[in-house]
Amino acid sequence: MFDEAAAFQERISEQRWMGFEIERLESEIERQQIWKLVDGDQIACVFVWVTSDEQIWENSENDRAIYLHRIAVTERYRGKGCMPAILEWSKGLCIERGWDCIRVDTWARNEKLVGYYVQCGFRYIREIDPADIEGLPAHYGQPLALLQLDVEVTGR
Repeated sequence: MFDEAAAFQERISEQRWMGFEIERLESEIERQQIWKLVDGDQIACVFVWVTSDEQIWENSENDRAIYLHRIAVTERYRGKGCMPAILEWSKGLCIERGWDCIRVDTWARNEKLVGYYVQCGFRYIREIDPADIEGLPAHYGQPLALLQLDVEVTGR
């Protein structure tokens, strides 16, 4: 699915994912970081979520946040509400755990995707040019937009 998403990215943009090492994917699966959204027996999308992202969100090691990465929606389900479903699930996790926000990063020059995240309720935080990309997928070697969706947690 990530390869399918990269091919779609290449058709609509100058930026695309550069592929992912099988070891990375296996490790993320083992750590239960890759999730899928299903419709019956069909996989609508897959995505990665983690609870820390210090390489991109500097000084965030104590932040109470969910970090979403690599949201890959199949062609059949594009525009059919996958992102709102992911966000509702993520908000529920934040509320359950007392966490503050959901964060995403994307290419800063991809104005369409940045705009989409803003439409989904994220606010633009800042642009960064990551200095330390060792260990990150190859597509991280360019400026990134950081966005955050604050989650209202009652009882605090």
